[in-house]
Amino acid sequence: MGRYRQIHCLIWNDDKFPFLSDDAQLVFFHILTTPFSNPIGCFKISVEALAAEKRWQLKRYRKAFQELLDNGLVKYDEKYQVILIPNFIKYNPPPNPNVVRSWGQIWEELPPSPLKFEFYQILKGYIEGLGKGFKKGFGKPFPKGMPIQEVVFFPKKESAFYL
Repeated sequence: MGRYRQIHCLIWNDDKFPFLSDDAQLVFFHILTTPFSNPIGCFKISVEALAAEKRWQLKRYRKAFQELLDNGLVKYDEKYQVILIPNFIKYNPPPNPNVVRSWGQIWEELPPSPLKFEFYQILKGYIEGLGKGFKKGFGKPFPKGMPIQEVVFFPKKESAFYL
């Protein structure tokens, strides 16, 4: 499993990223590059663990993380402690169908968070624009465990996580 992530230099031309606080920008880069991440941009980790890894006080990390949530750069399911980086696949695409096939195991190991299924929809949409081989690679490992209905979790101000 590759330990490298791509960060596109045009991130500085984005309509949101350059206007984030320095702490939020750094936390975004941290989330992209933490060894706890994976090649699909949807992974299980708590905000507390990320703050500890960064060696920041939890309050400071949460504040920057909340800014990322508010701007849609990341999504977080606090019940299952799953982080989703919605544009991850766009900037870290699979190089071949075998890679897509290998992602099935990563996907299977994620807890049943609504963000897991949102990732599935993102990947499905992305794969539609690629060749037949990618569609074939996508087909078998992923449908197992799909929900009957789609639910998407967005942190609310009433959430215990909201600052």
